[in-house]
Order: sequence, then structure tokens, then C-alpha cells
Amino acid sequence: MAFFHVTLAGGLAAGQSVTQGQYMGYISGPGGQGFVGGPHIHLTVWQTADGGNWSRIAVPFTGINAISGVEFPDIGGGNQHYGTLIYP
Repeated sequence: MAFFHVTLAGGLAAGQSVTQGQYMGYISGPGGQGFVGGPHIHLTVWQTADGGNWSRIAVPFTGINAISGVEFPDIGGGNQHYGTLIYP
């Protein structure tokens, strides 16, 4: 999984497992890590064939990848679920 435009909580490292409800950080504001034009995040789940190095295919947040039981299918294009609020 990839998580962009976020100021991560201390102690988190690439490849580390996280659990539901675990605090991971906050959306970056002006001057923060990855801040680009306005506060937002990107979440991506990748299916890989090589441990996530280069062979990555983004998969939708459906089925076992649903967020707190809410599915976010691939509906095509960018900003597919723009403005959607979730409370995991």
C-alpha cells in the first residue's frame, strides 16, 4: 500500500505492518511533506509479483481491500472519489 501527501507519525518505516485504527500521521498542510496545492491524501493498494519493487498494478479498494466495509471501485479517470469522506 502507498500513502502519499501525509506527515507520517514517528516510528513508522517502509514495509512495516499496521493495524486498523493505528495512528499513522496527518494530512500535510502548507510547507509539509508532499503538500501540493491543497491538503489531500492518496491511498493505493498494489498487487505485485516482485515484492513491490517494480512490478506493481494498482487494485481497487473492493472486497478484502474495502475501507471499513466501504468499497471504492475503479470508475475510471483521475480523482475518482473526489470529496468522499471516510471514517475508518
